[in-house]
Amino acid sequence: MSKSTDQSLSPKDSSSKRSSFSFSRSIGSVRRALGSDKNTRSASSNPFAEPPPAYSETEAGDSGHNEKAPTQKAPSRVQSIYSRLRGSPSNPITSEADKFRFLAEFDTVFLIDDSSSMTWNDRGDVRFKQGELSRWEQTRNVIEQIVPVCMRYDQDGLDIYFLNDPYHMNFFEDPHRDDPGWSKEGDRDEGKASYAYIGVKNAKDVKTVFDSRQPMLNTPTGRRLGEMMETYVNCYAARDAGHQALPKPLNIIVITDGEASDKDFLRDNLIRQAERLDALSAPYHQLGVQFFQVGKDESAARHLRELDDGLGKYRRGKELRDIVDCVTYEQLSSEGGSAQLTADVILKVVLGAVNRHLDNQKIREGLLVRSS
Repeated sequence: MSKSTDQSLSPKDSSSKRSSFSFSRSIGSVRRALGSDKNTRSASSNPFAEPPPAYSETEAGDSGHNEKAPTQKAPSRVQSIYSRLRGSPSNPITSEADKFRFLAEFDTVFLIDDSSSMTWNDRGDVRFKQGELSRWEQTRNVIEQIVPVCMRYDQDGLDIYFLNDPYHMNFFEDPHRDDPGWSKEGDRDEGKASYAYIGVKNAKDVKTVFDSRQPMLNTPTGRRLGEMMETYVNCYAARDAGHQALPKPLNIIVITDGEASDKDFLRDNLIRQAERLDALSAPYHQLGVQFFQVGKDESAARHLRELDDGLGKYRRGKELRDIVDCVTYEQLSSEGGSAQLTADVILKVVLGAVNRHLDNQKIREGLLVRSS
């Protein structure tokens, strides 16, 4: 269902014990993963050796990308990433924690859907049956699973954005000014957009930020994500032109119940920033956008799949780098038979948009498998 007609709705209070996800297995996997390797920056393989497959109207060659792809610069910082992540038979990946260590090379930011439809259940209703969770509560569960993993590897702390922050501020006197990490101005010199929680470093602060929210208004994903990408690519372009140290690659994780109220604007913004990165000959992993769907909205899932796989058709005759990956409820349920946020699912969520091999893999029974 399109969310352009969202109304501000409030569901009945729901018990904290209700759950539409099964997390017992995932908690154990992630804890085992995080506890098995203390050296988060040790390296043994290179997930960035090949660029992601570009969007194209024609079939790619055996390499997975067209020969006309832009020539890639190799700034010294990127070369150091490659050298540290390049593996060898004598230094293999030996634990699940090894899979997550690549997060240390990125700034990870979250963009969270706080539109009114997030208060609905999976049936698009505010009348809850026993055991049902709202999409907002599902998002809280996802955040509780994913954020600690990312925090372990991002020493600068996480940046958290909400879709509607710049837009409902006109009605309030900055209600978040005392929240941990809150920045109304952002930091454009560092590529950080305005109205953000910057450098959040502990789970308690994440919970405080999340608990202070009440979902409302529409779903301006295109506008909000566009501002974030524009600010970051502007920063990259300025530093590149001035021969300054480039910003860390940016990994944006968008948690949403689906279809944007400005979906054409969202599509156009993704295309625009991919084209700018191509024109700058930026490394293919410099910017990635990962969409993670909560809820079972079929129309929303189709919309996200289109962003993942179908942007190329809007640029006939021009190859476009792939900066998008998505994980939908359909993948977690119909392919896997259950909706579990396992360690492999978390891995695809946090790195699928910047790692070609993860982007091309599917989820079955909570595990990553190669696409058939």
